[in-house]
Amino acid sequence: MEYGRAERGLAIVAALAMFASAAAITSESQHAGSTVGAYVDPVLRASLATGAVEPAILVFDPAQQARAWAALADLDLDRHSYDALGMASVVLDATSLDAVAKVPGVATVFRNERMHPLLDKSADYVGAKAVWTTYGATGSGVTILVMDSGIDASHPDLAFHSKVVENVVPSRQGAGLVTGSQEGILTSDRDGHGTHVAGIIAGTGAASDGKFRGIAPDARLIGFEAGLPDPRSGDIEFESLTVLEGFNWALANRAKYDISIVSNSWGANGDFDGRSPVNIATLNLYKAGMLVLFAAGNEGSQGSHSLNKYSVAPWVLSVTAGDYFNQVPSFASRGTNTATSREAYDHPDLVAPGLGITSTRSLHSSLAAAGSTYYATKSGSSMATPHVAGVAALLLEANPRLSPDDLMDLLTATATPMPRERVWEAGAGYVNALKAYQLAARATGHRDAFLSGHVKYAGPASGDVDYSDDAVTIGYLRGHASRLRSPATSVPMFLRSLLTVPGVVTLVGGVTLGVLAFGRTRPPAPSVPRASAARPPQTMPTVRWPSGPAPPVHSASRTRPAILVPPPQRPPATSAQRVEGLQQRPGR
Repeated sequence: MEYGRAERGLAIVAALAMFASAAAITSESQHAGSTVGAYVDPVLRASLATGAVEPAILVFDPAQQARAWAALADLDLDRHSYDALGMASVVLDATSLDAVAKVPGVATVFRNERMHPLLDKSADYVGAKAVWTTYGATGSGVTILVMDSGIDASHPDLAFHSKVVENVVPSRQGAGLVTGSQEGILTSDRDGHGTHVAGIIAGTGAASDGKFRGIAPDARLIGFEAGLPDPRSGDIEFESLTVLEGFNWALANRAKYDISIVSNSWGANGDFDGRSPVNIATLNLYKAGMLVLFAAGNEGSQGSHSLNKYSVAPWVLSVTAGDYFNQVPSFASRGTNTATSREAYDHPDLVAPGLGITSTRSLHSSLAAAGSTYYATKSGSSMATPHVAGVAALLLEANPRLSPDDLMDLLTATATPMPRERVWEAGAGYVNALKAYQLAARATGHRDAFLSGHVKYAGPASGDVDYSDDAVTIGYLRGHASRLRSPATSVPMFLRSLLTVPGVVTLVGGVTLGVLAFGRTRPPAPSVPRASAARPPQTMPTVRWPSGPAPPVHSASRTRPAILVPPPQRPPATSAQRVEGLQQRPGR
């Protein structure tokens, strides 16, 4: 189903109202066209009308969750509860669908969507080595959950217990429902995608004498096997049932493992729907204090509006792939050209390396080895996303009081501008670990206030009814590319909320930070072909450090680690650069 701007606004209001009252969600669902009490995914209804029997996802109104769960027992259906998320899965046919939709407290009924990893191309250094060697920060004390095909914790770079502190796989019953999770699994990656992603984030480089270290080599990792090989095609496939079990596990175990970041290199094409269980789940993780990242996708061949639909929510960070020449490659998914649409939110947030990334190889996969049996080389936005997850871990080591909003603001504010790319193609620009770390070390974190409900990017729950406010568009674009906030007003507003010293921001050592999120840019000109379009340089305001001491410099001697990127080589511009679809496959 296609959603226009007005319908999308209703969808998001409905999704977030779920956490307030059943009456509000029922009202919105009826506006969306439901003929029963709950909103029913039209694709699910059409499928069941053919006589199919399949799993579905229910989202409850929190005030009636226990009552609704008990009522489902009377329907004698195979079911499983995602308690922490306020959801459940059931096996339905056309008759039981109508019965379930009438259960008080059931707000929406969605299909079990199938998704795929996001694989393809990557590139540049991000400044992480400078953070390691100058400040000694390596992500120590930070835990990242990798929602992927699992992690091979028998790999020397990803040792179980010391590096991978937990490895989790979902349990299934005969009907196909996920019924829970199993912990303590040594190796859970039969595909290799998740192990490759995990190594980019925090691999130790033990099998390469430190050459292929991850971005945050001392961070802790948790693997959740949300993607499994399809028995028919052999391709890895994610589905709502396993993804939601992983998100539910993350919420239930957040405090136990101090989970701060959740990295997702999988997704699907289509329009954003605020009622989607996956989007509601990521909103819950965000509000619980976790930074959620998604790969933007590899569907650039489809032109604009080709982003992973789960990556455009304002409460998650969308990461696209960059090449070695400060450009976004043609295979990378694009957002919506804001010269022709008011949907300014449809854009990636950041660019990170995604071409030819060498990282850890699962010893139980069929991935081709790159010189050593322990490593493989991959490309795609799937590889770009874990770079940013690792950088976020470095920032949290510098300042554990940073909230998800703080992290998104810092990462986008310090990104390196990409003059040849527009916001709907590259967001704020190329991630810059060094500048982000330096700003994070001096910033005032707002984690306590955030956890008390003072959130910025929760759509209608934070006063943004059309969810156009995110870390890039707030203070930059406002619904249309030609409607810009001036740097004079937006820079102080942002920096006063982050920095200890309010007012005018001064520079340390004369280093100038370009901030795309507060800059000006011309509206894209859709009538001019991209290859010949003139792109004048964007005007970037100068952001300066507050006066005072710079972050402490690490003086202890340490081996200079190598980043997970091979020496730059320009790949041939052929059709081989195209990436597989964004239909929820890892490795975008």
